[in-house]
Amino acid sequence: MHSPNPRDRNPNEMLFSFAVIADSHINPSDDQSSSPWHSNRLANERSGRAVAELNRLAPAFVIHLGDLVHPVPALDTFMAAAQRFQEIYADLDAPLHLVPGNHDVGDKPGEWLPAQSITASYLESYRATFGPDYFSFDHRDCHFVVINAQLLNSGLSAEGEQRAWLIEDLRASAGKRQFVFTHYPPFIADRTEIGHYDNIDEPARSWLLGLLSEHGVEGLFAGHVHNFFYNRHHDGHHYVAPSVAFVRQDYSELFRIAPEEEHEFGRNDVGKLGFFLVEVYPDRHVTRIIRDYLDRGEPTTPALHEEPMARASVVGLDARQIWTERTAIPYGGVVDEFNRKPIRSDYPLMALWDINVSRLRVPLNDLLDPDMRSRMTELHTSGHRFQLFNYGLPDTAGAAALRAHAHLVSALEIIQPPRLLADVGQHGDLEALRHATGIDVYLSVVHTSAEGSHGGDGYAHYIRHGFNSRDVSALSELNSSDLRNVISGFAFTVDWTEHPAAALQRIDAISSQLGLNALALVRLAADHPGDSIEDDLRIADRVAHTALAAHCLPRISVTLDTFADVDRGYFPRHGLTDRRYNLRPAGRALKRLAAALPAIVPTGAALTTGEIDGRPWTRAGDNVAIVPSPSPVGADSRVAEMLTDPTTTILNLDDGIPGWASNDAPPSSPLLVGRPLQNGA
Repeated sequence: MHSPNPRDRNPNEMLFSFAVIADSHINPSDDQSSSPWHSNRLANERSGRAVAELNRLAPAFVIHLGDLVHPVPALDTFMAAAQRFQEIYADLDAPLHLVPGNHDVGDKPGEWLPAQSITASYLESYRATFGPDYFSFDHRDCHFVVINAQLLNSGLSAEGEQRAWLIEDLRASAGKRQFVFTHYPPFIADRTEIGHYDNIDEPARSWLLGLLSEHGVEGLFAGHVHNFFYNRHHDGHHYVAPSVAFVRQDYSELFRIAPEEEHEFGRNDVGKLGFFLVEVYPDRHVTRIIRDYLDRGEPTTPALHEEPMARASVVGLDARQIWTERTAIPYGGVVDEFNRKPIRSDYPLMALWDINVSRLRVPLNDLLDPDMRSRMTELHTSGHRFQLFNYGLPDTAGAAALRAHAHLVSALEIIQPPRLLADVGQHGDLEALRHATGIDVYLSVVHTSAEGSHGGDGYAHYIRHGFNSRDVSALSELNSSDLRNVISGFAFTVDWTEHPAAALQRIDAISSQLGLNALALVRLAADHPGDSIEDDLRIADRVAHTALAAHCLPRISVTLDTFADVDRGYFPRHGLTDRRYNLRPAGRALKRLAAALPAIVPTGAALTTGEIDGRPWTRAGDNVAIVPSPSPVGADSRVAEMLTDPTTTILNLDDGIPGWASNDAPPSSPLLVGRPLQNGA
């Protein structure tokens, strides 16, 4: 990837942003659709909402990846839909660049496809209505290329013309950062996958991928699939964008839970709708997922200053559910009827990007699995790192994997039974591994139900790991010079019954006393494996206080347990997302805090904690607090003082709407109370 000399520019200074939207499927009128699905009749309104959100975000320009309209060119309603598209998108403030989709010029070549393939007459109609179907333009030091994917393999004269033009265009823009935009993606799971409805067929696929690699194209953006996917090909980032209109419901097979009733078997799952906002920096680009504007009413101006989203949350997530999984979509009778479609679920990744979390806690065995390790390597180039844990010392295979892939690892957690804790410092192999890889090693303890004495006829199986924030004396005894040569610190667990910010304060005090760092796993599960925690209000509270404390306590690396719901088995509880990877209130709270806290929480701010009617409050310094809603009556005097300050802003962390709930309103998600820092301190 070409980029300016990093000495010339601040790598964290955003140069500009652009937006990428896809598959609007505009209807000829706002209450009419040629589709039998109710969600299709909402397409025009949803595009209008997307335009309003785009205007709020104010990108330098917007690129639409095709399927501008829903009626295909053979239908009499095509031109009426085209006119309605132009009316809706005329309200967009930013310049708009259009990519032709299969609904706009005809399907890719194929007799089995459900609609007519591209023809010269369809292409002529598109050009007369929307403009050129392939072109390029420059912005700053970047080159943007739009291609007509439906032409590939078509045999039309325009295919050869586009091919010759693209070769010359990329050659002429050598030395600039290049981005390519297409309706069909070259592939969605693997570059060798079979040809199907959702990719570019051979031989054009290999030709295009070879050309992109030859010229070091930084990013490729595609639509058509109405679902999110991310891949790497050589050094290029390949994105498949969600739709702003509806979801292709065949991809509901990606989830281990059925769609909700109002989702129309998956087609109307609004948590899957959205678009990309791409932030361009001197040495990289960062692709943000924008997908909650349909849920919260009219878009609002951010109530508190937001940092560029390139800065990820300091909080990590424990990935108990499978975080990357290959499967196959059944042949469904609509778009792919003659083969299973091989696929990988990228919705966990979409949720991580939406929340802006870059660190996952996973078992060391994930690194040993070739498919997972390959995906870890791909995601590392987008800023992700993995906190690994292992029961006992790594075996030969584990140690070899850590040495070979240390750059993927943020920390290694070694879990031992109490009787073996003191012996860890005697393991020269672990000390050698730490020094060879630079990986920070943390020591944790495991307790099981076998350790206690169990009288009577009651017995519950459990495994608990991690030190408690009150284990001061035991940790002081362990903290020998031999052990300090091997570990960077200890790993703790914060139980559900503890105020998370107060517990993290105690862990920070222990770490400071010992001169070590710490890992902390904050549980969202009950202490008993049969109790279910499904109170989204309490979970959002817990996540918000954890995030605020983590920003103030840099000695501790904090992880929330769990990322996605555990809706069966042991320790059932809600996570930051449901099993479809749509954000729950806790996920939305962390997302807004990740954007706001870096700009408003002073470095090293002191924490003050307490509770109001069983719900926690936490204050950081004198200018930021997380308090219950609708009223923080009972919080300390500094919070009360903040609430009377006219410069104070109050933000509901669930819906993102500023304002104050009345005291007689039912409790809602936690509130972020903040006022500007003085003199940037």
